[in-house]
Amino acid sequence: FQIYQCEFCDRYRINIEKIKIYPAGGRYEEVILEFPFPGFSEIDREKIKYHVVLDNLDEGMRCLAANSPKGAIVNFRRALQAAAVILGGQGDNLYKQIDDLHKKEIIHGKTREIAHKVRAFGNLGAHPYEIRLGDKGATNDDFSSLTLNDASQAAKMLVLFLEEAFIYPSKLDLVDQRLKELKKK
Repeated sequence: FQIYQCEFCDRYRINIEKIKIYPAGGRYEEVILEFPFPGFSEIDREKIKYHVVLDNLDEGMRCLAANSPKGAIVNFRRALQAAAVILGGQGDNLYKQIDDLHKKEIIHGKTREIAHKVRAFGNLGAHPYEIRLGDKGATNDDFSSLTLNDASQAAKMLVLFLEEAFIYPSKLDLVDQRLKELKKK
């Protein structure tokens, strides 16, 4: 593992890496975990401001840092659904709520795709229909196959969704306000 300290803000960053050095001289490096998660500390929490979204996002990040990808993914899905409901997404399931946010132009098409990917990861933990039954009872389900990389991808996609849904509108409002000020001059 490596610990870095930012020379500008004095914050620490921890990287846990898997490194394999080959006798022939090559090496293989894989980052297993970065803490804090890239992009996570830059989220403007004041603009999101809804505890149910932030609590599930934070719990998911704690699970990710604790090497618990399943817990992380379930919490990211919960944060996504809470955000969808808060933003006015209508429908009796998360799929319909995400599509409704897109129809209302609260999120763009690509962000809708991103949200559906977070939903799909989370559905593996939220719905037991993913468990397959065999002659000897329940067999391994898709949820058991989730990795830290899957959870990291879900976290990155959730952050993109939250930025578009909560943060960009307030940034655009500030730009609009400034343009109005300039027109008055």
